[in-house]
Amino acid sequence: MKRSEKDNANSDLGDLELEVLDLVWGGGWTSVRDVYEALREKRRTAYTTVMTVMTRLHGRGMLERQKDGKSYLYRAAVSREQVTRSFLGRLVDRLLGGKPSELLSYLVSEERIGSEEREAIRRLVEKRAGSGGGAAGGRRSSGPARESEKSREGLGLGKRKGRGA
Repeated sequence: MKRSEKDNANSDLGDLELEVLDLVWGGGWTSVRDVYEALREKRRTAYTTVMTVMTRLHGRGMLERQKDGKSYLYRAAVSREQVTRSFLGRLVDRLLGGKPSELLSYLVSEERIGSEEREAIRRLVEKRAGSGGGAAGGRRSSGPARESEKSREGLGLGKRKGRGA
């Protein structure tokens, strides 16, 4: 299976990069400030660090950005599913000898997984075997200025004070 450039670009994401993406996936267009404010609740991180991470993610093709006055607004250029597939594919290749069955074996043998989860995994495997599988993904599209307020709500930040929509 060939990996696209985006797969290669997102295969070595660090914890902070994944946290930033997780926040950006929660809404449409968002600013560095919005992501910084949401991250501050979880970890101690400088604004400039968040800005650097988002700039690098843009450079790697994982975030889109548009100018908004003197700053930029960002949104995800890759889906959570794309990143998950790439991450797990790399995990299987690097740690499990390219055998997805090893990952599945590990998951079902973990004590943290209860019988309901095991049953859900069994149903997924049966469904995938019966249908051949496949995934469809949609993309959002609207202007960055309007989606900025939506993304603040997606980040749990509410409306921005002192600025019009």
